[in-house]
Amino acid sequence: MLVRTCVWLLLALAGLAQPGFAADLKLSIGTGTAHAEHAAQAALSEAFFGNQTELVFGDQDRGDALNLLRGQSLSLGISQPVLSFGPKVELLVGGALSYARQTYRLEDGLGIFTDPTQIKLHTWSLWGELELQRTLVFGPAVAREKQGSARQGQLALAVGAVHSRFHAHLRSALLDVKATGEAQALYVRGRFEVDLLPPKVGAPTPRWRAAITGFNNQSWDVTTGLVLVF
Repeated sequence: MLVRTCVWLLLALAGLAQPGFAADLKLSIGTGTAHAEHAAQAALSEAFFGNQTELVFGDQDRGDALNLLRGQSLSLGISQPVLSFGPKVELLVGGALSYARQTYRLEDGLGIFTDPTQIKLHTWSLWGELELQRTLVFGPAVAREKQGSARQGQLALAVGAVHSRFHAHLRSALLDVKATGEAQALYVRGRFEVDLLPPKVGAPTPRWRAAITGFNNQSWDVTTGLVLVF
């Protein structure tokens, strides 16, 4: 309940932003998110094992929990500056709706069930965050003097909350288990974005993004992907 309230408060703050600031709309596609894994593990365990066995998605010793290059996500977000600390540093409030799909394979099966097992996790999430952003400008000095001709980047640190609903499906030759539920978490995120092409008036700007996110439920994301900024 607390996390859900935090999400809505952050989204409401965006509506109080000063009208002189321009909002960014971002469409993102990239790797998925791992924050709902623990809740999905518990839901599947309860659905089939009566909560007597701890279910683990993949080999955690290999760093699977970091989620890099696993699954896909699609996100539509908006960020609104609320304070400016100079020409290149801003405080923003933002929110996003996202869908993530991940697949986990347990080649050695699960417990006494030794057949290869596959788990699919679908997650729908609502995000809200407060972010401190520093704008970076790349290219020669001449290009920097011409507005819109130089490539830009962003370095940012955010705190936020996410509330999700998930559907998990475990299948093998002998097992077919489904579970649904909710997951929520607070998080801290470091983000870097850079333009792939110089910005053009009236056209979306493509960017490459890399981010690392730590959640208060001991989950971590290391994600990458493409962003279209409108």
